[in-house]
Amino acid sequence: MRYTRVAERLFNRPLMISESKLNLILSLFGQRSGIALSGIAMSDEDAAPAETEPRREGYAVQGGLGIISIYGPLMHRVLAMEFPSGGPMTYADIRKAFDLALADDGVHGIVLDIDSPGGEVSGAFDLADHIFRSRDIKPVTAIVNESAYSAAYLLASSAGKIVIPRTGGAGSIGVIATHADFSRAEDKAGVTVTHVYAGARKADFSPHAPLGQEAAAVLLDKVRDTYALFVETVARNRGLPTQQVRDTEAGIFEGAKA
Repeated sequence: MRYTRVAERLFNRPLMISESKLNLILSLFGQRSGIALSGIAMSDEDAAPAETEPRREGYAVQGGLGIISIYGPLMHRVLAMEFPSGGPMTYADIRKAFDLALADDGVHGIVLDIDSPGGEVSGAFDLADHIFRSRDIKPVTAIVNESAYSAAYLLASSAGKIVIPRTGGAGSIGVIATHADFSRAEDKAGVTVTHVYAGARKADFSPHAPLGQEAAAVLLDKVRDTYALFVETVARNRGLPTQQVRDTEAGIFEGAKA
């Protein structure tokens, strides 16, 4: 299968990303890989070529503030696939820029300029913890410009202050995982894939067969564990009871309601 490494990052693992952006990425993956994913469609607006602007390396300095732009999907490592909305950005690149701004004597405060749907779990919590610890060294402000969803909100919540415009959106404190079963497409193509393996769980998430009940339970446990960590981290960052964070039910909120 083409884009095998992309598929490994999209399927059968918890993600902290808004559902609408996940559907867009899955639709794009289907188009690029030549595999139609049922129930997933890309809007005409999302399908249009992105208007890209040159992105400054690291961070910009304005008025003594180190401004770090966090745009597009967030990844642990770079994927060889472009997204219509721009990006992706890696947590490592964000941390590198953050640390440079933190060490810069000409920077008196750090601004996270965020417009992101979220992304991968791997790397997100380490970066969030690093930002949280560093806000005692220099003031850190997150500006929601215009979205900070899921993993992006996790990063925003780590700042000492969050600024959101009236039309800005934040939240989606939830976790989602997707399994894709390509077996029917393979049947139509006259392809039969046979796994030979040892260990009952080895082929749990094979894309060449429907997801079994036991495998689904394993994946659900991963999602729930990640969700618990997500809730606890946001609660710590914002000084809120964990139940109050859970009560958002992964909802998306705009402006003052956020």
